[in-house]
Amino acid sequence: MKRYSIILVFLGSLNLIGQEDTMVFTDEIEAGNYIFGQLDPQYYDYALLNRSMSTFPLLYEQIAGNYNHVMTTDDWLLIYSDLALSCYDTTLIPTITAMAQRIYDFYTFHDYHYTDLIQPFGLILHNTSMIDTLNFSNGNIQVIDGRMTSFTEENSLYTKKLIKSATLMEFYPDNGYTQGKLKYDPSFIVVSEDITLLNLEIDINDGGGYQNFGMSNPLITYDRSRDSVVANAVISYELNDSIYQDTISFYLTTSSNIKSSRSADHWDYSFEFDALPGNDLTYEVGIKYGCGNGNLIRRPIIISCAYRPAIQPFSMDKYWEQFNVGGLFDSFVALGYDVIFVKDKPGYRSIEDAGTELGEFIKEINNVKKINYPNEDWETVVMGYSMGGQKARYALLKLEKQHMENGEPHHHTKLYIPFDSPHHSANVPLLTQATYKTFKLTNALAAVANNSLVDAASRDQGAYSIYSSTIFAPPTVVGTLDLLPLPEPDAVNYQYEVNNNFHHQFTNLMDTRISFPAFTRNIAVSTGSYKDDYEVVWGLSPGIEMFTQHAPGYFWVPFLGFTNGFVNRKLWSSEYSTTTPQPSFSRKDLYFVLVVFPFYIQRAYNFIEHQEYDLSQGGYKTIFYSGLTGGATTILKSTAYGLGNLQYDKEVCFLPLVSALAINPDIWGNNHLYYNLQEEGLMYQSQEDFDQDNKSDIYGYPHIAHNTNHFDITPFEAVYADDFNWDHIVMNETLEDYLNGDQTYFDNLRVF
Repeated sequence: MKRYSIILVFLGSLNLIGQEDTMVFTDEIEAGNYIFGQLDPQYYDYALLNRSMSTFPLLYEQIAGNYNHVMTTDDWLLIYSDLALSCYDTTLIPTITAMAQRIYDFYTFHDYHYTDLIQPFGLILHNTSMIDTLNFSNGNIQVIDGRMTSFTEENSLYTKKLIKSATLMEFYPDNGYTQGKLKYDPSFIVVSEDITLLNLEIDINDGGGYQNFGMSNPLITYDRSRDSVVANAVISYELNDSIYQDTISFYLTTSSNIKSSRSADHWDYSFEFDALPGNDLTYEVGIKYGCGNGNLIRRPIIISCAYRPAIQPFSMDKYWEQFNVGGLFDSFVALGYDVIFVKDKPGYRSIEDAGTELGEFIKEINNVKKINYPNEDWETVVMGYSMGGQKARYALLKLEKQHMENGEPHHHTKLYIPFDSPHHSANVPLLTQATYKTFKLTNALAAVANNSLVDAASRDQGAYSIYSSTIFAPPTVVGTLDLLPLPEPDAVNYQYEVNNNFHHQFTNLMDTRISFPAFTRNIAVSTGSYKDDYEVVWGLSPGIEMFTQHAPGYFWVPFLGFTNGFVNRKLWSSEYSTTTPQPSFSRKDLYFVLVVFPFYIQRAYNFIEHQEYDLSQGGYKTIFYSGLTGGATTILKSTAYGLGNLQYDKEVCFLPLVSALAINPDIWGNNHLYYNLQEEGLMYQSQEDFDQDNKSDIYGYPHIAHNTNHFDITPFEAVYADDFNWDHIVMNETLEDYLNGDQTYFDNLRVF
């Protein structure tokens, strides 16, 4: 009873304090530098844990002496976030953004082949200073004008806390690799100056016991086909002239579907292609022969894969499993086509660079085809998933221009098929971008996700970029920005280039075909519904409050446990307005230093004149809203003990149908990009169907029957859209999550 009385008194005092004037900061770094700026770093050895003002519970379990947690990648990154924020000197502990870049550099440097997946091992072993809160109650510390001031020998204020974490850094477990290699890299070994690491051993839990791990033995191979394997790292180190040995457990594999195996159903032949060595881009190529003559290429279908961030290594077998939906590739092979799949390495180069390389590859396949069958003239089919469709578009446009004006080889392509490709760009929700930008300096999960938002390929494809937004009006509240969202300049330049730089004498300058290949038949697939947007299907209305977080913050206070304030965050869906900026992200976190001094960390983003992409028809990507890696709500929850309420718990549009089918922007139905293909008369399967007004609910062939020039609407001779909004290019996920495994949808797509 006594304990509860103390808590009630304490909470009452918080309410009173919260009504006084408080200081406002825009992030934890700014707050920490101000509040603790008068303390002398020489006494707390450059890292003061209080500066991080963390709400990550695992760290406070360690402060309390509990080190039994089995570590994940996210755990390691969040512990590192607190450690990096505690340090005043970024030359001693890299900043959060610097660590995120180290991770990207690691994955960029390593060349992932057919079976091996090399991933870094991370270790944190840091003896970190922390202020004992009793120093406030006994008068040793006071807060004066918001600054921490010592009234005693400053070196007596601090106690040491040992922070420990080990992990395999893995961001996409379901990647198709059957074998992994854990790599020792000093970039991810974070040890305080007063600790000497003597020895490191790893047990991968395969019955083989512990293996030495370090510069002399930097790679440990492990089996990725076993689910939920827990490995152990045994660390010997010297601290304060004493030798210690600790064991840290971490997940080596998860329970994801990583049991891929090479089989006769996958690629017959694989090789690497590098036509332009100067651009540092190569292809890993997989071929499944269908012409029936051994390893000869006769009727090629060249398939260009989607965007892939540096931290997402994908095996060729994984790509087969992902894109052979409903046996699509199998059906191509059965018809006598040679399926040739190209995987860019790296997968995040600009569309211009990747498209130029793809053009060289198309020419190479045409040469091989002619050598294999000199007396035949089978034309090539070029297909591209997501960004792969833009690489193919760019390649074919460039090859046509070079052929017509310079006499260079023709692309000999009869059919161009972009599969859910961002012709008018893609939607990374502004609420997600705002979360990344707000927390990228203070949360390593956000920093890693943010890097994927700003690489060359992403800059080429985004509908809006928070980094390119302009200020709509001067801020009237500290930390609040009213912005006019704009695309990245790279996206504007790409759209200008395909619209203006590849014209030749056969370019149709009068309609939507102006920016598409002229010598091919062009058809397109959207994973969006032909008739329903997200408001109809899942109730995602313009500007609704999607996520709210009113959670207690956590800080170790004697007798009271973990409590030091409250976090308050909100996320909203996009809403179009020409007069008043609409909210997308809001943060107003109340904190208390040493229980009594209140201050806010405040940030809000409001946007004006932005299209309602979040709820349009189109393919979705769960990762940006509530996904396990990179989801805005996941990042927010990671800083608040996992708390927060999904007011909206379904999907958010990533690739609008009007973009995937390049619908003329002048004829969009309204501001949330709605366009019903059936009602607009684009969905007839034959002239007879058109004459009888029998509209299709499966495919559209607008070139067969339409009462106007359909090229004023879309550049494609044929388009496909289903009656459901699917997961963007990962259609099996939708099949499992929403359609009860009904294969009918795949059958319709394959027939098309």
